[in-house]
Amino acid sequence: MGSFLSVTHRDEQLKILLVENDLESMEFFVRCFQEEYNILCATSGEEALERFQQEDDIAMVLSDQTMSGMTGVELLTHIYQKNEAVIRIIITGFLKTDDMIAAINQGRIYQFIMKPWELVQMRIVLAQASATWRLRRENQHLHEQVIIQNALLTQANQRLYASKEALRNLSISLFTAREEEQRRISMELHDELGQSLAALKMQTRIMENDFLAAAHQQQEKIKKWAAHLRESIGQIIQDVRQLSTSLSPVIIEDLGLDAALQQLVDNFSVAHGISCSFYPVSLQDITSTDGKRIVYRLVQETLNNICNHAQASHVDFSIEIGQKNIFLTLADNGKGFHVRKILARPQSQRGIGLTAMSERVKMLGGKIEIQSIINQGTTVFFTIPFDLNGQKNKK
Repeated sequence: MGSFLSVTHRDEQLKILLVENDLESMEFFVRCFQEEYNILCATSGEEALERFQQEDDIAMVLSDQTMSGMTGVELLTHIYQKNEAVIRIIITGFLKTDDMIAAINQGRIYQFIMKPWELVQMRIVLAQASATWRLRRENQHLHEQVIIQNALLTQANQRLYASKEALRNLSISLFTAREEEQRRISMELHDELGQSLAALKMQTRIMENDFLAAAHQQQEKIKKWAAHLRESIGQIIQDVRQLSTSLSPVIIEDLGLDAALQQLVDNFSVAHGISCSFYPVSLQDITSTDGKRIVYRLVQETLNNICNHAQASHVDFSIEIGQKNIFLTLADNGKGFHVRKILARPQSQRGIGLTAMSERVKMLGGKIEIQSIINQGTTVFFTIPFDLNGQKNKK
């Protein structure tokens, strides 16, 4: 008999490497278990390592402890270093305590079998070892699947985050483009149409003075029409200025965001007869033009909603600065509404105001919270990252 014995491989059988220098014991083991396992044999530790390198999917290595050259514990220690999943079993005629401790510490031995071994005992040990190997393999497979799924999930999250960032940047770009276009129209209204109307108003005054030399009966009629014409022109000028301000709050660039918010609140109170308690905090550290405009629009849209829907007589508006966030709070004493019911509607049915505020807050990477009680009023909370200047470059 040569140094290697093998039995015809069967795909469904586990592969065992038996290392035994006693050929009689080796043949007996093969005869007993060849129908249940795919058995490979070696007569020394060195030969076993060579066979282990050549074969795939070896589930168990059973090794005699006492062999020429490499001991069983030394062999199984090498096997453990190459593949921790392999079940390692020592077969020995005698076992000292020191040997047992060394085997456990070095080779991570699964089981010890004393010679001469009994067939029933060996069958039980092999069955238990087979179940353990299959369980380990299944756990390893599941672990690999979890790693793969986690990697796929991470990639999906990264793509989702990138898409959200791209969408947010696109929204900011669209908002900026719209604001710039509105600013251009606003400047044209203010500079061209506004000045033309002012010149027309002055010319009306000159015309009135020129006609004063006419008959007394005509003077009163001319004065009346001239006054009416000046009043109409003055109203048009005022409307143009309001339209110009609505299109683009030029005051932000001229005097800053703080002055723009103060003017917005003052004009709101005067125009709609709704008192407003404003508790300003300086926002001069916000240097981003887009950030200033969006904050201004959030307040403007909220006040417009109060005017159009709340039936309120008073508004409390406060600003607080935290370590990382700006907190804007606008509370009215109006009729209130069912927040959950409104937010449960499709976005297209919520109204432009809520949708616009939500989208603008997202542009800044912040969030909006609305609390409302029927007949007691509504409070809108905006939480905005303080570093508006770096929102586009984060992460």
